[in-house]
Amino acid sequence: MDSEGGESLHDILKNTIRINHPRNVGDLARLVEVGPVVDEDDFLNELRALIREHTIELKNPLYNTQSIIDYFSTITLSGWFWSTMTVTVVAVLSIAFIPDSFPVNLVRWLLGSAFVLYLPGYTLIQALFPKKEDFSDLERFLLSVGASLAAASLVGLVVNYLPWGLTITPITTALTVFVIFFALVAAARKYRTLRAKRSD
Repeated sequence: MDSEGGESLHDILKNTIRINHPRNVGDLARLVEVGPVVDEDDFLNELRALIREHTIELKNPLYNTQSIIDYFSTITLSGWFWSTMTVTVVAVLSIAFIPDSFPVNLVRWLLGSAFVLYLPGYTLIQALFPKKEDFSDLERFLLSVGASLAAASLVGLVVNYLPWGLTITPITTALTVFVIFFALVAAARKYRTLRAKRSD
């Protein structure tokens, strides 16, 4: 697409980047007036073309994380942690307070299944492999399910030899401790990884 002056959108983007040095894609879109002046689809297609020809490189934003508190308070970084804690708390509350009678027990089964079959492995994999690029989302999901089955079996085996025996309360407590512990370890490792990237 050519502008009224004959300059292509491709050239406009290259010149805007060279002259104005926008910090992110949003700034670039505002500078070239995406919307009424430039079609959004044309903008995205030309942006992809610039990436393919290595004219520009998109990088993850640098977050001002001076402490672990900054990491936890930046939702784009720690959203996985808070969603894990939320599901854990809601699952434990559903196990404790939702009666085991149909149809309300379906909610209990659904949350309990996520709590047992996904969260233990998810937090363990996050702790062992904190970098997002270590695995694709599908690989991370499948590893989380497999690790959860192993972790739940191991926790069940340990709890079986405790004085309280293999009942719902000790199992729920042990899995909750497992999930919270590995979520905190994962958060600490992700924070250290982020700090290491900033120092490079």
